[in-house]
Amino acid sequence: MIIFIYILKKLVKTFLLVSLLIVLIFALFHFLEELDNEYPISEKFNYIIFSLPYIFNILSPLSLLIASLITLGRITSSRELLIIFSSGISSLKFFKIFFTTIITFSVILVITSEFYSPFFSEEAQKIKTIASGRTFNNENENIWLKIDNKFIKIDSSIDGKELYGLKLIEIDDSSELNSIKYSDRAKLIKNSLLIENPVTYEITEISNLFSINENHMSEEELVMQFDEIRPLKKDETTMSIIQLIDAIWFSKISGLDNNFYILEVFSRLTRPLVLVSLLSITLPLVINFQRSASLGTLMLIAISISLLFSLLTKLMNVFSLNFGLSIYFAILIPLFIISIAGAYSLARLQKFR
Repeated sequence: MIIFIYILKKLVKTFLLVSLLIVLIFALFHFLEELDNEYPISEKFNYIIFSLPYIFNILSPLSLLIASLITLGRITSSRELLIIFSSGISSLKFFKIFFTTIITFSVILVITSEFYSPFFSEEAQKIKTIASGRTFNNENENIWLKIDNKFIKIDSSIDGKELYGLKLIEIDDSSELNSIKYSDRAKLIKNSLLIENPVTYEITEISNLFSINENHMSEEELVMQFDEIRPLKKDETTMSIIQLIDAIWFSKISGLDNNFYILEVFSRLTRPLVLVSLLSITLPLVINFQRSASLGTLMLIAISISLLFSLLTKLMNVFSLNFGLSIYFAILIPLFIISIAGAYSLARLQKFR
């Protein structure tokens, strides 16, 4: 227990310093990217400030990996590890304590992030959206969309996928009313709006007389651009795990695409396992490396391993989409590979004294 608390104190202190450095660097680059967007500079500062908690959450696995390597590297280089071994604690027991500390801290980060990250991410998007002159709607009620010469009024929306109470008003080039379409229900699938059982009232003018024709259809498809459907979309980063699971279940029973929700849930829940596996791979490099390994070397090792895992995950995503495979294939294969590699590295650590 004493060693656990000792390692935890060192780890937390190093983690906070590493996180501060990495978050500030990424925030600076993010701000420079925002300079190209046309909205007030003061709102850009507000947007970046509210984005900091989300950036911290996204980068926390990398920060914790780097902090873990630095903590272990310092313990090793200062001969503290040899003192621990000479006190009767085996290398296997020490690494069990070390990994227990890492897992505990990682789980705490995952749990606490659910209380602040979605909120600040949504607030940041709200600031940027409103400052850019676009409509922001986080209640998913009474939504207005404009598509060319069409105006769409939506009474309510569930996760930007299932739409209720749709009214579509179409005008001609001279801004005269052309038609009005009503539907009780519609689905947004990718960039297509599928309107179910629409009733269209077409207005025509003949010799200064107006006539209204009523048409009924079983389904009508309306293709939309990304910027046009943005008000309907609820970003996965603004949702808690509970909300994501609800969205996955709703999408499944509604026959809608839920791959992005699944990826987001698994990426959050598997962070401790991914971190432990990546740490297991890098530990032999740290211990068998020069005892005086620099901070830059340890950071380079951690970043390189993390980038390789990220690249592998993206490749699996592309592979699964191109070959029509299940999204679980893209999730589990990289996790399986680094888990096996981590287990192999841990087996090698048992030889260390």
